[in-house]
Amino acid sequence: MKIHIPELISGRISEILEKTPELVARLASQYSQDAFARKAFDGNPWQQHSDPRRRGSELVRSGNLRGSMRVKIDPDRVTISFGDQRVGYAQVHNEGFDGEVVVPAHTRRTRRGEHQVREHTRHMRIPQRQYVGPAEELDRQIQEQIEALANELLNR
Repeated sequence: MKIHIPELISGRISEILEKTPELVARLASQYSQDAFARKAFDGNPWQQHSDPRRRGSELVRSGNLRGSMRVKIDPDRVTISFGDQRVGYAQVHNEGFDGEVVVPAHTRRTRRGEHQVREHTRHMRIPQRQYVGPAEELDRQIQEQIEALANELLNR
């Protein structure tokens, strides 16, 4: 029986390279989703809401932000993104924002009736509550899982 070691190893390395993007996508998307439950990203806890009476999780009211996650897998890259037409605020929450915004003219409805509100500017301060991006914790998890996959495939 003749064993061709270079062909055997190159076949297994090809299999590792094939399975790695899917593994990375699964780990990274789970890490981002878990950030909403942990209320932290890469060991950095999110800033608490300024109203202590407020209940529930930060950034989760309707679930639209969490549900807007998209994963794109290419052979050499995995891209995870959040946001769509309904969730235009995804980047602001992930990166934070401190600046002026224009509030368009609108009609405000109150118990006393309707009132016309003119266009005006308002200062907004939204703290960063990151849920996607580079993370050392995630890098360690990915490295451990790729090493485990490589060991499993090379040792069979």
